[in-house]
Amino acid sequence: AVHGPIEAPPGTFTGCDHIKAETRHTYCLMMQALDQGIANVTNAYRELNLFDSTVWLFLADNGGMPSEGGFNVPLVRATPTTSIVSL
Repeated sequence: AVHGPIEAPPGTFTGCDHIKAETRHTYCLMMQALDQGIANVTNAYRELNLFDSTVWLFLADNGGMPSEGGFNVPLVRATPTTSIVSL
């Protein structure tokens, strides 16, 4: 999960340009960096033919308020043959 310090890689992503509030904009960039990091790892597992035999667990301590778009579930799992399941 993204957390403080509130810093994002400079000049990496542009999908958050519509967000004008500085802190929210930076959090958006941090989430994009996190998403890209997960994509890098999962793609490496695919290239090594390990992806289909791997169970992915994503944990967070607090997803935020659901009314604000948060995902308040501390554990999520996904396998190549199942949908994302909240535990």
